[in-house]
Amino acid sequence: MKTKILMMYKDSKTLSSLKAELYEEGYEVTYNSDIEKTAPLIKVNYYDIIVLSLDKDYDSTLKMIKDIKSEHLFTHIIAYGHKLTLENILRAYRRGINDYISAPLEPKILKAKIDSLIRMYEILNSKYFSNIEKYGDFVVDKDSNIIYLNNEILNTTKIEYRIIRKLMKADEKCISKSFLIKSIWGYDDLNSNSLEVFMSSIKKKLNQKYLYSVRNKGYFLSKKEQ
Repeated sequence: MKTKILMMYKDSKTLSSLKAELYEEGYEVTYNSDIEKTAPLIKVNYYDIIVLSLDKDYDSTLKMIKDIKSEHLFTHIIAYGHKLTLENILRAYRRGINDYISAPLEPKILKAKIDSLIRMYEILNSKYFSNIEKYGDFVVDKDSNIIYLNNEILNTTKIEYRIIRKLMKADEKCISKSFLIKSIWGYDDLNSNSLEVFMSSIKKKLNQKYLYSVRNKGYFLSKKEQ
């Protein structure tokens, strides 16, 4: 998986140059300068690394940092600022930043930090995530039988896990009720309501999104929130 980087800044030659350098090196780099426009991006996209300024709209930026961490705990946030007080820097750490750099930025230091993080993600992707399967907004750890949705653990029972995995393998195609019952329980009893009970539980855990039923056809699992 390619490392995804989001850079937020206004009128910074240093960061513009760094963005271009990272892009040329083949990384997926997104740029935005407006907090209000960035907030919706964060809700629908996952970024491994975010670089942002604390100089303007400090309180709004702290709220956004908190929102990022509530959605994506493992996103690494590098913040920078000019002449911030110690208390403001500590508040930013409490909200969720991972690194703080005093401005004016030294581009080589910032690039070194990002390179170090990229190497870490590449090692994780090549070793640990070799047993990871991605399905849209879902990530499955096949070693531990854990499903993540938008970077948060989805607490499933063993049966619910098996049902979701069957639906994933269908790749957004409908699976009939009879097929699911037979593949999960080993028998085909259309009079049983066991499947409906588990489907109802799964839908609640997915906040009534992703999992859908089609009349007279069955169920399918969407890769993205609909």
